[in-house]
Amino acid sequence: MVNIDHSRNRPRLIVSLMLVFCAAAVLTLLASCGSSNQGDQFKTVLDDKSKGPAAALGLMTLYGGANMISPGGSQEVILNLPAGQYASICFVAGADNVPHYMKGMLTQFTVTGSPGKQDEPKADGDIMLKDFNFTLPSNIQSGPLTLKVTNNGPQPHEVGIIKLAKGVTMQKLLQLMSQPNPPAGPPPFENAGGLGAIKPNSSAWLKLNLQPGNYGTICFVPDPKTGKPHVMLGMYASFTVK
Repeated sequence: MVNIDHSRNRPRLIVSLMLVFCAAAVLTLLASCGSSNQGDQFKTVLDDKSKGPAAALGLMTLYGGANMISPGGSQEVILNLPAGQYASICFVAGADNVPHYMKGMLTQFTVTGSPGKQDEPKADGDIMLKDFNFTLPSNIQSGPLTLKVTNNGPQPHEVGIIKLAKGVTMQKLLQLMSQPNPPAGPPPFENAGGLGAIKPNSSAWLKLNLQPGNYGTICFVPDPKTGKPHVMLGMYASFTVK
């Protein structure tokens, strides 16, 4: 298995396949690109502005990664990656609306060797994903904990975690998101990490250290039939950390 910790450190490879990536307001997807030629094809399609990132993602299998975190934050996830070619990508855009991958925040790497026999990480609870809702643990405590995330599909899904500002509910936030001209000022939430999109019928592990407060989970993966992000099809949930 691969343990990925998104922190402020620069990229480096640690013994026993622990990968550490820079992550400041980052949404990272790890995806299998197949052969090296497929990896080159992926980069070519991704750079083609007439096709957009959705076409490039169609060439890959999604294996997760750390979801968006605020500058200076960190997020650790544990992934089960078979041998192959992979890419780590940031689709977050700044005030200039240019995705970070177009500024160089994209890297490819290779996983080698046989998986061997390893025990699953010990989980404190489970998050279940399906079209289009979250099933969360009944009780999520503050402090360190590990959650096993399983996608029961049939589409890829992610777990984006946000901490809601005081007095803000998920319903109110979605109303703001649906407005053509959102109100000025800082967003009524903070990014709190999560897990990038994983393929159907797969699992990954998410390590959290949340502070008390009200939170929400969101999936922004687009639905191929409607083009709408899953959150607009009802894939969101609320929970309180005490």
